[in-house]
Amino acid sequence: MALDLFKNFAKVTVSTGYDAAATSVVLASGHGMRLPAVPFNVTWWNSTDYPDPTDDPNVEIVRVTAMSVDTLTVTRGQESITATTKNTASKTYKMIAGLSAKTVNTDIPALIGGMDHPVLASAEIGLLSSTIVVATFDEVVKAPDYKLGVTIKVDAVAATISTAARNEGNKTQVRFTLSAPVGAGDVVTISYVAVDGFIENQYGIGLEDLTDAAVTNNTSSILLVDNFTDADGTALPSHTMDTGAGWTRVEGTATNQATIQGNKLANFVDAASAYCYLAESGQANVEASMTGVFLTTSDFVELIVRATDASNYIKLSLSASGSPVPLRIVKREAGTDTVLHGVAFTVTAGVPHNFTLTANGSTLDIDINGTPLSISSTFNQTATKCGFRIYTGTGSPSTVDNFSVIPA
Repeated sequence: MALDLFKNFAKVTVSTGYDAAATSVVLASGHGMRLPAVPFNVTWWNSTDYPDPTDDPNVEIVRVTAMSVDTLTVTRGQESITATTKNTASKTYKMIAGLSAKTVNTDIPALIGGMDHPVLASAEIGLLSSTIVVATFDEVVKAPDYKLGVTIKVDAVAATISTAARNEGNKTQVRFTLSAPVGAGDVVTISYVAVDGFIENQYGIGLEDLTDAAVTNNTSSILLVDNFTDADGTALPSHTMDTGAGWTRVEGTATNQATIQGNKLANFVDAASAYCYLAESGQANVEASMTGVFLTTSDFVELIVRATDASNYIKLSLSASGSPVPLRIVKREAGTDTVLHGVAFTVTAGVPHNFTLTANGSTLDIDINGTPLSISSTFNQTATKCGFRIYTGTGSPSTVDNFSVIPA
């Protein structure tokens, strides 16, 4: 769309009086040339009694849709203002084509929203699996709580966002779950729409709607991936990861240990023990993510980074019965857990919870279903193993899926 045109000093005198239904208005001779090209809105008021149009109780905004020399064709009662008579005897009526709420509140935002974004023109996508991707944009994107409405498509097939956008250094990273597998030769495009207000990048205020940006495939930065695709009943240490050397069980016994069921890792009831599995990522500064499903409120699932063994690591812990709050960042040192920070969180049984835990230097960032949290810790900064811990109290097993680790 285009904005209405404006002209400086675009004030004109109306030649005679009109009732509230008139749509053809004649101006004083020669005044038509003072106005901009149609269409545009004008304010129409009694200038004899009210030098300031805002004081006229019968002031009106009309839209000029056509103009022939000094004759205007208008649509009455614009911008939620009622049409009124303009024919009081001996009074002079004027019109002015000035700025109105329509231009500022409706037209300009609509115009900005339809423009191409000049900065976020490129991104890099890494395939964690045929249906899990992570996109890294070349610029930082900021929004309230880092929450952006994001759309990704693979050859026009829509996908859904798995985690909120996360800023790292001078880049922005977003993880997606595709509704259809990526195939050879597929073109991946991404578009952003701000949830609250404008998206802001490091060059200043950006635009509310960004055009699709074609991105290239790059899998070289993937450290660990496991979508747990294997025969039902396969114990995790016997399973081959999609990317990575394999899993080691560091907590729990072989009895009733977690096994693959329906291409997910399922932990069956074993009241005696939780189970912890670690894999070597080769890097200490990492972003780990996975999807966990709780079947009962006594279950827990924990995402682990910077681990050396079963007794020393950083974990993102989520449990409906967790103390002091369900969502916690925990330091496990020499077998003792210390809660570094926690926040309230509603754990819903049977619903997937998307975990992300990033360790970069002394900064720990988490995200669960779009709930972000950031703290500082220097514990175990050089440890390079990642993994998870899972426990099922009673009933059906909790599950883990879509595990991945990439460099932070």
